[in-house]
Amino acid sequence: MATTPAQTRIIRCYSCQGMMRVAAKALSVFCPHCHKRVTVEDLRVSGSYPSKLLATCGDITVEAGAKLNLDLIGDNVEVLGRLNGNIRATGTVELGSTALVVGNIECANVVVREGGVIRGRCKLAQRRAVAKGQQPTEVAPAAPVHGTDVVQATTTAVEQPAGSAIRPT
Repeated sequence: MATTPAQTRIIRCYSCQGMMRVAAKALSVFCPHCHKRVTVEDLRVSGSYPSKLLATCGDITVEAGAKLNLDLIGDNVEVLGRLNGNIRATGTVELGSTALVVGNIECANVVVREGGVIRGRCKLAQRRAVAKGQQPTEVAPAAPVHGTDVVQATTTAVEQPAGSAIRPT
């Protein structure tokens, strides 16, 4: 069954910056350019997360009680808690009144609410547009792993430890 343009969206791989068209409901896909798994879903972190990097082509929300020591890569990033690490976003980074970011931020737009703190540099870069004549690569959703459904395969690929405080939104 073929998908129509209304059922797809164009994303950019956070590893190689290659463009691809994916199904609107896809949670993760393999990049046809660098062959790495790319998480597409929105993520919400409410506690801590034992890793050095949390990356998705979706949005990331760090809730007020969260304390993270890692780098974030996402489309739009909202920080309400504490983050010791860098942020790279293709869209907007928003820091709430309870946010503390110790690290550098690279994004298209930044919003800092009264009380929000950045201890680092902020680089504003233009959002990458689709170049004329450049077509994104069509990508099918990742195949199920060992007979499980795609959601379980995505959870495994993101390497979420048991009982972690990260959950899809």
